[in-house]
Amino acid sequence: MQIGEYELLGSLTTENAGFSKWGFASKDGKTYFIKEFSSPVYPISGKMDEKQIKQKKELCQKYEEKMKCTYEAVNRCSNGNLVRIQHFFRFRSRYYIVTEKIDTISMDKPLNFPLEQRKRLCQILLHSVYCLHREGLIHGDLKPENILFKKLPSGDITAKLIDFDTCFRENELDPSDEIHCDFVYMAPETLIRELNEEGEITSAIDVFALGLIFHKIMAGSLPSFSKEYDYPCEALVNEKKLYVNCEIQTEIKNLIEKMLDPDPEKRITLAEAFEYFGEEVPGEEVPGEEVPGNTTFSSFWHSLTDFQDNPREEPQDNHKSKLRGDLVAKK
Repeated sequence: MQIGEYELLGSLTTENAGFSKWGFASKDGKTYFIKEFSSPVYPISGKMDEKQIKQKKELCQKYEEKMKCTYEAVNRCSNGNLVRIQHFFRFRSRYYIVTEKIDTISMDKPLNFPLEQRKRLCQILLHSVYCLHREGLIHGDLKPENILFKKLPSGDITAKLIDFDTCFRENELDPSDEIHCDFVYMAPETLIRELNEEGEITSAIDVFALGLIFHKIMAGSLPSFSKEYDYPCEALVNEKKLYVNCEIQTEIKNLIEKMLDPDPEKRITLAEAFEYFGEEVPGEEVPGEEVPGNTTFSSFWHSLTDFQDNPREEPQDNHKSKLRGDLVAKK
């Protein structure tokens, strides 16, 4: 089956996909990851009246503009560990994105990996999400399923962040907008907003989710909480505590506790979190290049960044032209 320029390999699946389908496709002898979105659906059928067609086309136009801006922002701040969007396009009535195919390893049992390796994974994730926040983006759906772990030729393991379809900016979120995230990693303020339709959502929701992910990487499980509740956010909203595993290394334990503060205004920021790894807040440096006064971070990042999708290997303008130019009607 052909989807635009890509030949689908097998069929698309909905497994762990939410409101989409995904699979693999080939082009010019290379295999890519491809995702098909279930909505919006571009009107190409003649079964609707002109008013309905116009309304749907306007909705699709807004969606295209928003997603192009989002994906271009992700590509701009990608450092090798944010999986870049190679292609965003519409084929017939459906929208698709294409990214590189990542060869992954399982992290279902993180305690099987050395402590220092797990700490490094937390550092990589911290830096990746920080890059999004510095660009003004909130991921909104951080969870282990949106992190791909890959073994590098050096033997080190790196973490690559995916699924930027739910990204948004703080000033873009309307009161009626739903935040699509996993209940397990939902911040308490998001739950309050869902229940009461009030409250401000900030980048602190990513900090909370990342704190839970750090705990899972370092301790093999989520923090413990009252059995009365199914999810950490429920316990916190009902004024119960989350108990961080006392066996986690002291500095990282302290960091996780600050990341999981139920009050988003008191929650630590990602910029402040770097000191818990003995690092300075990174500047605008290109990964691997020396930065005066921050050589420790640069050398660390050089060893653990996967340069396969580094922006320097392919001109940025090439990606931008694809994102801006391919949303034409394809029948």
